[in-house]
Amino acid sequence: MFLGLDSSTQSLSALVIDPAAGTVAAEGSVNFGQDLPAYGSPSGFIPGGRDGEVHADPRMWMDAIGLLFRRLGGEFDLSRIEGIACSGQQHGSVYLGPSFERRLATLDPGPPLVGQLAEALARPTSPIWMDTSTGAECREIAAAAGGDDEVCRRSGSVAIERFTGPQIRRFHKADPDGYERTAVIHLVSSFVGSILAGKNIAIDYGDAAGMNLLNLKSLDWDDTLLDATAPGLRAKLPPPAASKKDVPKLRSVSNMVIAPASTGSDSTSRNAVTSTDHTNSGILCRVMPGARMLKIVVMKLIAPRIDEAPARCSERIRRSIAGPGLPFRDDSGG
Repeated sequence: MFLGLDSSTQSLSALVIDPAAGTVAAEGSVNFGQDLPAYGSPSGFIPGGRDGEVHADPRMWMDAIGLLFRRLGGEFDLSRIEGIACSGQQHGSVYLGPSFERRLATLDPGPPLVGQLAEALARPTSPIWMDTSTGAECREIAAAAGGDDEVCRRSGSVAIERFTGPQIRRFHKADPDGYERTAVIHLVSSFVGSILAGKNIAIDYGDAAGMNLLNLKSLDWDDTLLDATAPGLRAKLPPPAASKKDVPKLRSVSNMVIAPASTGSDSTSRNAVTSTDHTNSGILCRVMPGARMLKIVVMKLIAPRIDEAPARCSERIRRSIAGPGLPFRDDSGG
């Protein structure tokens, strides 16, 4: 049995498949606005952001994980799950303090996740893929890195407002103390995957390519782009890696929190947790010939295909296509 999780802008959904039987064994969904109204996010993000800011509360995602697994556990034996794949809205970033990994390793499947992990947040909100507040930061990154063409040559894209690197730079400028307190910066997909794995997991290559930080030729964080974004950034980022390489052991898989809880027993089987981001239609500059814009519902349990960056970038895209107040659907990229 395999579990696919999809953390979109408006909901967290799950699908359990039985490949041997060719059937769907269980499915469920948590709508953030309807099921978690206390967070005041009817569309999955905090309304009323200023100057193009669009943020979400990461505690909402924690509560959604707990609620979803309680629902799934009521109709399906979760101990039968052998592998977990997570997809998440692309570009969104979560900022965590030094206690996060310790808290992950000691998660108790009984109490709510929020009570165990919320204090590890170094930033109370997370900018998401709809955020268009970082125009100045995009220009600053380009200037520091040698221009738009150089940023594009290294990362496959000019600096784009909704991308993670400019989000990080804006946070560093607005709250340098908060940035200093940050020990690890996750994407939404790797944040959810880390909770399930009980440790900080790597950032999938496909996810990292949407950050303006990954060198597409070396498949490592690009030091020039890191230095242009914020000081000491490499130390705060999980390593980029192919999703297939992360195969942690999980304990207490029959419980609502599929993470290493202090149960004193360890499963002898190996349960794979792998995460990736959604690909948002219309946000990548046309620099990857043949690249397809996939609307992911449940991530495929395979490593992503890596395309090398071309020699030249063709079009400079400054602003996002979608923004606050515009209609969107769950499958539109979040």
